[in-house]
Amino acid sequence: MKSWEVPAKPFSAYTKKYKTGIVLGGVTDVHKLPRDRVFTKQGADRILHAAKLYDLGIIENILVSGGSFLEDEDAISEALQMKKILVQCGIPDSAIFVEGNSLNTRENAIESAEILKVKFPEETHLLITSAFHMKRAMGCFEKVDLNVDAFSTDFYTSDGSLNVNPLESIYPTEESLNITYRVSREVLGFIVYRVLGYT
Repeated sequence: MKSWEVPAKPFSAYTKKYKTGIVLGGVTDVHKLPRDRVFTKQGADRILHAAKLYDLGIIENILVSGGSFLEDEDAISEALQMKKILVQCGIPDSAIFVEGNSLNTRENAIESAEILKVKFPEETHLLITSAFHMKRAMGCFEKVDLNVDAFSTDFYTSDGSLNVNPLESIYPTEESLNITYRVSREVLGFIVYRVLGYT
């Protein structure tokens, strides 16, 4: 997983300003009730880091991208759920754009491009998504001719070493099996997207 994840960079390494930070979905639980609040999953730091990037003036706007697989009338898009969190973080409504139709990474790119090429043609944007998903996401956004740089979040690996029993580094665990499944699935997705011409 560590060799596949795109490494994080400190905020200070982002010396240029970006018109928009694009936050990809997959971080809220649209199935969880009640619907009077937003429930997040592991990748919630995508949203929190986007808010920090805005506060630091690195990005001027935030575009949240993600639809809903639910068909009931109470369901809202994941993009709208992420917007709720950003507003709670103090981001002004005028700085948040919502793309609530996409259901996968390729559609994230296509739908986001339709918005950004009209509002901010020829600008460079910052793509904010999970480190293990960044390679495929970057490929999709570049394929639709959007200028994007990477901002990796939601890491499955850590830096440094832990003082653990040596046997734990070779003995299979539930967590390591989950990480192996996730990276294998992502690598396969990257290959399929490449074959289909999505990246």
